[in-house]
Amino acid sequence: MPLINCPECETRVSNSALACPKCGFPCGAASQTDKQSANNLTYAGFWKRFAAHFIDCVILWVALYPINSLITEPLVVKVVKMVMLESGVTDKNIAMLIGALIGLAIGGTIDLIPTWLYHSVMTSSSTQATLGKMILGIKVTDLTGNRVSFGRATGRHFGAFISGFIFGIGYIMVAFTKKKQGLHDMMSGCLVVNK
Repeated sequence: MPLINCPECETRVSNSALACPKCGFPCGAASQTDKQSANNLTYAGFWKRFAAHFIDCVILWVALYPINSLITEPLVVKVVKMVMLESGVTDKNIAMLIGALIGLAIGGTIDLIPTWLYHSVMTSSSTQATLGKMILGIKVTDLTGNRVSFGRATGRHFGAFISGFIFGIGYIMVAFTKKKQGLHDMMSGCLVVNK
């Protein structure tokens, strides 16, 4: 089987491959249209993406606030009382700290599913963007500029936890990589581009 060089990263690729296994760039048997669309993409920069993420956080906070105030806050109050009564902790500050940590865990768990669905459904929809991204005129694509599947959008969403977990370095990578990709974008084979 003849081999060719990937035009993006110079990796040797089978001529029948649709994309480079290393960088995902369309080559070999990929259509000329995919190659052309991949070359015409303009990547969204760090600050534009940061602003879109901030808008999405505000939208989600407003949408989830009623749920959190009805479920999480009463649970935290009960936990604080229980900690003070059952463990014999008399220092109210320690009990409040324990209650706050448990409240964060409960709130994070309750918010996990709606947040995942918001990001993954909207990113894989025909808009290819969350509301924050739509406002700023950017969208999520695969490496050739096409719409991503729900599965890939899900992988990108949960990959963002890794980007944040390593002290935000996965997000900061957007400012320094050639295609303005964060670690979660690279892991899921996605790009964030201007519409």
